[in-house]
Amino acid sequence: QIRAMRELIRGLGMEHTVVLSSHILNEVEQTCDELIIIAGGRIAATGTPAELRRRVVRPSAVVVELKGDEPAALAAKTRQIPGVRSVADERHGNWVRLTISGEAGADLRVEVYKFASQNGYELRELRSVVGSLEDFFVQVTYEQDQRMQKLEAS
Repeated sequence: QIRAMRELIRGLGMEHTVVLSSHILNEVEQTCDELIIIAGGRIAATGTPAELRRRVVRPSAVVVELKGDEPAALAAKTRQIPGVRSVADERHGNWVRLTISGEAGADLRVEVYKFASQNGYELRELRSVVGSLEDFFVQVTYEQDQRMQKLEAS
């Protein structure tokens, strides 16, 4: 039923404007091409789901899976990469998954790849962690709420 409803909404959207109001952001993201986020009775943001996810303000993060060292040793070495703020590690069989955080907006993938290559580590996964639509919704509605409180206090 969910798939049928998504297809119906997408089909209608080809020839009509469809207004969908929902707090189920996963469904909104899978169904809608353009979003308008309303907070405090005002438009707080507009754009495609991808555009809004990119506007999430938070530290950048990269997930990498490597083989060739123990998790703690690998995490310690990875912390030496320029721009890295923190590293969390966990073992997945013979692989080590690292979640590497850096400065907001930084893309550490090139540096992490160079690190893996120069140290002879096998690389199975390397990807950026992108903010979710829910992250953006929380951020923008919080900001809108803060603005409203300032206006009321004035």
